Amino acid sequence: MAQLIRYDMCHRVATVPLHRPDKRNALHHRLVAELKGALAEAAAEAAVRVVVLTGAAKVFSAGADLAALEALQAATPMLNAAENHPVATWAGAVPITTVFGTLLRPIIGVFSLYSANS
Repeated sequence: MAQLIRYDMCHRVATVPLHRPDKRNALHHRLVAELKGALAEAAAEAAVRVVVLTGAAKVFSAGADLAALEALQAATPMLNAAENHPVATWAGAVPITTVFGTLLRPIIGVFSLYSANS
């Protein structure tokens, strides 16, 4: 399974690109869980002074992966209760903003602007 988040540390800067270009870096349970892991890694490294969050390809992120959310909603309660099912990991991954707030380092978002006239 390919990594959806990359992590690189150079010159006291941790660069964390979202890497799901086929879905315009749309957020779903696994990507968010990997993002939380990368931010935890940055928090644990004393040398890191700033985190740069960016997206692979042309966009930062399309937002939530609506197809993944629809699949979770359509699943049966028994399937959703399974420990390895995405709904179980999604529930633990939702509060990504909490991770941002506890990082204690500046986070810089690098966004690519998109225009219909581009």
